[in-house]
Amino acid sequence: MRYLQIAGFVLGLIAFLVSAAFIGNPNGDTFWKTGVGFMLSTIALTLLWLTKK
Repeated sequence: MRYLQIAGFVLGLIAFLVSAAFIGNPNGDTFWKTGVGFMLSTIALTLLWLTKK
């Protein structure tokens, strides 16, 4: 499960970086919303499925 959390975070980070390249373009808004979605899902994964300590 930890790998899924890391993958979601990395995908969200990539979406944010790509959205910076498309500022002022509808594609930039789409990538921004995608990044926010990945980050929110990563937060939910982290809070719902805790890893072993």
